[in-house]
Amino acid sequence: MLKYLEKDLSIQSSLSTNASGEKVLNQIKSLLDFLQTNIDEGVFILTGDNDLARFTKKYGLTNQSLLD
Repeated sequence: MLKYLEKDLSIQSSLSTNASGEKVLNQIKSLLDFLQTNIDEGVFILTGDNDLARFTKKYGLTNQSLLD
């Protein structure tokens, strides 16, 4: 659970410092990899139904921000 928090805070920090969309996207992918690796731990819920799109939306990352 602490690893999730660490990754989430890292993403939040990048967003607050206006990091590039590519950097934030890579951090989100890393978070999803972590969640997928620990899917049987019973804490995290992944639907497998376009999780990347859901998480990029959660963190406010849009197609336009990826182009900037």
